[in-house]
Amino acid sequence: MLLLIDSGSTHTFVNKSFAERAGCTIQSVPTVSVKVANGQILSSDAQVQGLQWWTQGSTFVTDMRVLELGAYAILGMDWLEQFSPMICHWRQKTLTFDYLGKSITLQGVLSKPQESLQEMSVEQLNKWISGNEVWAMAMIDPIQQTTKSVPNIVQSDMQSLLEEYHDVFYQPTTLPPHRALDHSISLEPGAHPTNS
Repeated sequence: MLLLIDSGSTHTFVNKSFAERAGCTIQSVPTVSVKVANGQILSSDAQVQGLQWWTQGSTFVTDMRVLELGAYAILGMDWLEQFSPMICHWRQKTLTFDYLGKSITLQGVLSKPQESLQEMSVEQLNKWISGNEVWAMAMIDPIQQTTKSVPNIVQSDMQSLLEEYHDVFYQPTTLPPHRALDHSISLEPGAHPTNS
């Protein structure tokens, strides 16, 4: 499961679907309204108490509020404050702090430039979709160019046009970039933000 470190979040949250699928005991707690990154308001009225989770050789036990987030948990200020002080290296995406008498470093996900698109099997796609691992998808059907039956003059004109408007006709090699709003969550009427 992808964990997101968010110093702008007052609480630590776990995805509702993941908590249910993992068989976590979910308890009712007083409702709080949560303002999410895209400005919408969600309600959290449940919690998993003492959720035990493991990452990179260390096991943590954390109370996490339940919220329908997507495919991850958010480690908020309540979790970050437990292990202060911390050393954050934003470029290398590391978080270093003392835990159980030793210094540990958690390594975040480093972005790797993808040089070319790889074909994916239907089985792999279905597995990723069922695991909520698909954030964006583009289907690309490469067009095979053939010039055998095209007169030379047409080929020349077409080539000039393709070169002149290269930025429009270039062959894509990566997925589209993330947008400011990749998804939306419907707002429940009457909710008022108290937390971020």
